[in-house]
Amino acid sequence: MYAVIEPYVTNAELQAELFKYRLMHHAQGAGPQTSPLASHTSFVGPGFTSPYTGFSGRNVLGVEWVLPNGDILRLGSFDHNGKWFSGDGPGPSLRGVMRGWLGAYGGLGVFTKCAIRLYSWPAQKDWKWRTGGTIPDYEWDIPQNWKIYVLNFENWETYEKAYYEINDRELAMIATTSAPEGLAVLFTNTKTEAINAIMGGLLTKIKKYIIVLVAAHTRREFEFRTQLLRVITEKYGGKDLVETGVISPKPMHYGEAVRNMLGAHAFRFSNCFQSTHGGMDSISLAVRIAQLNKPIKQKYIKKRVIGDDKGEGIWMTGYEGGHMAHLEAPTVYDPTSAQSCSGYTEYQDESNKMDLEQALGMPFFIVGDDVHNYYADRTMNYPDWLRKIKNAFDPKGASDPGYYVTGAAKKK
Repeated sequence: MYAVIEPYVTNAELQAELFKYRLMHHAQGAGPQTSPLASHTSFVGPGFTSPYTGFSGRNVLGVEWVLPNGDILRLGSFDHNGKWFSGDGPGPSLRGVMRGWLGAYGGLGVFTKCAIRLYSWPAQKDWKWRTGGTIPDYEWDIPQNWKIYVLNFENWETYEKAYYEINDRELAMIATTSAPEGLAVLFTNTKTEAINAIMGGLLTKIKKYIIVLVAAHTRREFEFRTQLLRVITEKYGGKDLVETGVISPKPMHYGEAVRNMLGAHAFRFSNCFQSTHGGMDSISLAVRIAQLNKPIKQKYIKKRVIGDDKGEGIWMTGYEGGHMAHLEAPTVYDPTSAQSCSGYTEYQDESNKMDLEQALGMPFFIVGDDVHNYYADRTMNYPDWLRKIKNAFDPKGASDPGYYVTGAAKKK
């Protein structure tokens, strides 16, 4: 199954239509108010449901692409038979040119249509999307065979092994990790509640945790998944913080998880954050990034230029049965303070340098000529190929190159 979407369709609107047919799509973590077309065609693409629905760039089944010269290019099966069921035909594909891993950020034209893969919505047949109450304490009808776990492990070693197995067994719709403070924010409804949870000793009870949402179509499937999850947890010495009463997810948190609204909770401590790192590779590499990033982040925390998360602020998810994973390090700062903005920039530059020197993969926010050039000499001069693509598809420079590259040759 697939959906064909156009500009200005939001994740919320698309979800509302798909639920009528017991289907769902991959919604990027930016939230329900954002464009799935923009994410799938042009910009990164992780989300909270990535263990189940994957990555935006891996879900594209075809596009209608207006090139900078005004020509219309259609990729996928649509151009041959009028249907969008396949993103690639026999022979070479332009998918990598179109967006590659991170996307061209609008630097190669405009996308007016996009076909994306759909997934089965794991809920009973008579389930309806129903809400009640008032924000922030609204109610949501949880599907019968759903359950959230917060699995706490003693160290990165046991965490990593458990995370591999949970993803490999395809047990979860969501399997993600954040900072200890992030856990307080995710499962509370106000800033006051989050602060009270932290002051009440929550951080002392958390080691390395995985938030897992098991969502099954049938009771039999649910029992299998939950029993196997318990076996994996016990195998690596983990404890469920929900079962022990440390964390208490409310019905609304289930709804916000699948709507990709939990990420918005981070703004309760600051109206601004940015991420470093983010290389797409193995689960092991993602864990290594978390370990190496901590002392760098702590250095800038001590300077009081970024938020104090003890250096443990991360967000991690797996894809496609654990075949891939990425870890980024969200960091809050004060956008009204020149000192904080400058300090965050220094932290990001040092993080990018670490990614290069420690072979941790290309981070998310590598945009513009200068930043691409920084990586060029030690990454096979890949920006030269980007510029060749830019020259071929946009020789007059009609599309904004600010977040991509210009067509000019690399400055020596």
